[in-house]
Amino acid sequence: MKIIFSDLDGTLLDHNSYSFEPALEALARVKEFGVPLVLCSSKTKAEMLLWQERLGICGTFIAENGGGIYIPKGDALDIGEAFEEDGFFVIQAEPGRVELRDAFLKVRNELSVEMKSFIDMSVGEVMELTSLSEADAMLAMERSFTEPFIICGNDASIREAVLSAFAGMGLTVVRGGRFYHLMGSCDKGVAVAKVIKLFSKTCGGSITSLGLGDSDNDLAMLLNVDRPVLVKRPDGSWFDAPERGTFFKTKGVGPVGWNEAVLDFLAN
Repeated sequence: MKIIFSDLDGTLLDHNSYSFEPALEALARVKEFGVPLVLCSSKTKAEMLLWQERLGICGTFIAENGGGIYIPKGDALDIGEAFEEDGFFVIQAEPGRVELRDAFLKVRNELSVEMKSFIDMSVGEVMELTSLSEADAMLAMERSFTEPFIICGNDASIREAVLSAFAGMGLTVVRGGRFYHLMGSCDKGVAVAKVIKLFSKTCGGSITSLGLGDSDNDLAMLLNVDRPVLVKRPDGSWFDAPERGTFFKTKGVGPVGWNEAVLDFLAN
């Protein structure tokens, strides 16, 4: 059985326009073959549901960088312990957003660092930083498991002090596009490994997995799939992946590269 795990922004979606038109051929083939396409993004549950609708897909997805795994009740996967929410079984990471917000305020106050999280921002500010519409920006702010933030200025020593302080509290920070994302011990890799295990346990066969991403916060996901793909960025580069393992690099940028890699995976 084949499964595809994919980041959204800059990977399946164009970095600037959020268009996925160049990937339509591969998307059609994915649906034709019935291959599960598990979106795995920093986006919220509300955003993920919207993008599933826009892409014409359904099924399991991973929200907020692995903070929440959402499995439709009709998917009949052997879930085990999970709570139910709006027709989904949800496997969630700890701590939740309230605790993360407290940690954020503590570090900001103790270090006297100028940094802002989503809770500090207006919808207009999020729109400006993300180029999202007002409606989409509001969905991006409906978070449960992570707290995106920015550090004002470019002082590397301040950035390192902030990251060190969060690490000392047992929290994780990953860089994804325009933001840092504060979270607990979860990441995309942990969530992807759990989803693969669920499919394998339920289907009773071997799983061959493809993962596609374009930034540092995708690395954990890529390290937990059989075929990790680095999608080319608009500047012609790929993010720096570790030497261990074999990473495949797309020739095309964003959704063009996504289309190329997925078609190859399905054909082989």
